[in-house]
Amino acid sequence: MQLETTLKITALDKAVNNSVAKNKRKKVTLTELSLLLQQVDGRQATMIGMFTVTKVTNMRKTNNPYANDVIEKVTYYNGMINANYTNSVNNQREREGKEADFQATENWHAKKYDEINGCVARHKGQNNEADQEYLLFQPNPNGIKRITMLKNGVECTAEETAIIKSFIPVKKPSLSQGTEKEVLFQTFKLQSIRVLKMNKKTFAVDYTK
Repeated sequence: MQLETTLKITALDKAVNNSVAKNKRKKVTLTELSLLLQQVDGRQATMIGMFTVTKVTNMRKTNNPYANDVIEKVTYYNGMINANYTNSVNNQREREGKEADFQATENWHAKKYDEINGCVARHKGQNNEADQEYLLFQPNPNGIKRITMLKNGVECTAEETAIIKSFIPVKKPSLSQGTEKEVLFQTFKLQSIRVLKMNKKTFAVDYTK
């Protein structure tokens, strides 16, 4: 499988090693990861933690010295899968003294397995392979830790990171929720996940198979 970045990332390895011992991680393929997520009880939200490597695609290009480079973020997240997005937004609206009348709009993705075990998604109308599948995820805003950034697979210096960040637009909060505090909801390519912690087990994705 062709990857966008090298898997030998010193900062990522160090962060993972500090999080869980190597001999307590089970190696899985990308397909096996998808099937593991299918088996999670979709009738309730499940807490997970994960280390991801995601490509930065929204950098401004004008006067950007790294416009033609592959820039990636190495990040740790914790949060929930199988959380009901509509209910989460309405719960937040109620906490803010507003009417709980939010309805999520239709998305570009469809759940792969079924409506209950629905944290794995793919593009509608497509029978995608595992490398084109996505994880539906509700991050904990206080559980996001940026570990490092990569330029063409190599860890950036502090100076390079500062320059790169200056060309990344600030994300605007969702206005459709009608909340003062935004309820985060993200989709991650399964292929971006390097390590997944779930139900007291840790899985390291093996991209060599």
